[in-house]
Amino acid sequence: MRITRKEKLIGIVILLIVLTLIAGIYTYINIPKPLSDKEVENMFVEEDSKDNKATATAKNNGGNIVVEIKGEIKRPEVYIMEKGSIIKDLISEAGGLTEKADTKNINLAKELQNHECIVIGNIDNKAQGSEGSLASSSLSGKSQDGIININTATEAELDTLPGVGKVMAGKIIEYREKNGGFKSIEELKKIDRVGEGTFDKLKDKISI
Repeated sequence: MRITRKEKLIGIVILLIVLTLIAGIYTYINIPKPLSDKEVENMFVEEDSKDNKATATAKNNGGNIVVEIKGEIKRPEVYIMEKGSIIKDLISEAGGLTEKADTKNINLAKELQNHECIVIGNIDNKAQGSEGSLASSSLSGKSQDGIININTATEAELDTLPGVGKVMAGKIIEYREKNGGFKSIEELKKIDRVGEGTFDKLKDKISI
């Protein structure tokens, strides 16, 4: 059977129509659909969450320390502070002291240590000889039983330990600042001139 020219043209037209329909359907299926308001909102929430996590990670991985302050302070909380910050900086970050804060024995210039907890005593309690005096002593690095905390003690307090002079006290402070504090009292032996003999004299008089 012979196909006429007219039939060929009709066939071509039908083929073109079919191809056009296929192309149109394919294009329609693959056109990006507009996001709903809820989807747009969720997208920004996810981005904010990622940004917050990145910021927190950057803080923790940088030269920062984590410290807690409580007691007679306006905003008692755990804070992330720059390494090298002092108690005065932390008090300012926490909104300042309350009117009842015992300020006499607070060393505002003392450098903060990682994972340290600062307790601001109550002046009324100190007058009664209870909690206030304990809070003040904890800030100085020396407990009521005379044990020296080598992570918080001042140079003068370290100098009172047997076998520790000003030079070694300075080395102890330098070591804890460089290494984020002592993890155990045995770590003290890593400091130059602190041998077994010196450590034996110190071990019952120090803490972390």
